[in-house]
Amino acid sequence: MCVRSVYDSTKKTVVATVEIKRYYLLGVRLDNLSLAQTLEAVDEMVRSGGKGYVVTPNVDHIIQVVKNPFLAQIYENAVLSLADGMPVLWAIRFLRKKFGEKVSGSDLMPGICRLSALRGYRVFLMGGRKGIADRAARGLQNRFPTLTISDTYSPSFEFEHNQIESERMVNRVNASNSHILLMCCGTPKSELWILNNIAKLGINVAFSLGASIDLAAGQFRRAPRFLQYMGLEWFWRLYHEPRRLWRRYLVEDVPFFWFVLKQKMTQLRGIQ
Repeated sequence: MCVRSVYDSTKKTVVATVEIKRYYLLGVRLDNLSLAQTLEAVDEMVRSGGKGYVVTPNVDHIIQVVKNPFLAQIYENAVLSLADGMPVLWAIRFLRKKFGEKVSGSDLMPGICRLSALRGYRVFLMGGRKGIADRAARGLQNRFPTLTISDTYSPSFEFEHNQIESERMVNRVNASNSHILLMCCGTPKSELWILNNIAKLGINVAFSLGASIDLAAGQFRRAPRFLQYMGLEWFWRLYHEPRRLWRRYLVEDVPFFWFVLKQKMTQLRGIQ
């Protein structure tokens, strides 16, 4: 648990102190913050000249950590690690942990852009296939007219294995003089790249936001809100992208529920 001052964004004064409760689900750290509190923390970090990165682990990310515990460092070293998806939220509550709400990348991207438009923060948008980042930038600027997208870039597919491309990405971000980096290049590629390069980047906060860039570019529509709260957003995406996502959702992620049950059983044995 840690304590953070929360600022009134309009009056610029401390109005409250919030305890950030941190839980661990299958080795992945999760911070109990609402979307509003997350945006307050990001605003505070940029204004104070801080530096760090934010991640939003979902079921697929957590399964990857179970398979490769080395990846847990991504979430442990993040300034904020937020629960993405109702199944993650339900799993934490099943373990009898009081947890407020999910903060998905699809909600965080427009929230960060709205904050940046109000504050005058410059945003760098990275990810997607060629042309997607530019389309996403236009869509976000249409939605938030005062938003400054300082630059966009779509890295080569295997940028994580290409040192020259990685250096080009760092230089491109730094040349833009941005405050915030929104990176959407897949998991765990985005998170590992940010972890390994955050010290070189001139930004204040970096985010790994998965497929949010495709959503902002209009590549697909988000699930209706009632499906989101039923925990069926995955089904909506599977229905629209079956060839790409069937294995992830119907094979690779299924053991998540068994692993959570095992953690619960271990927890109960510890109480006895």
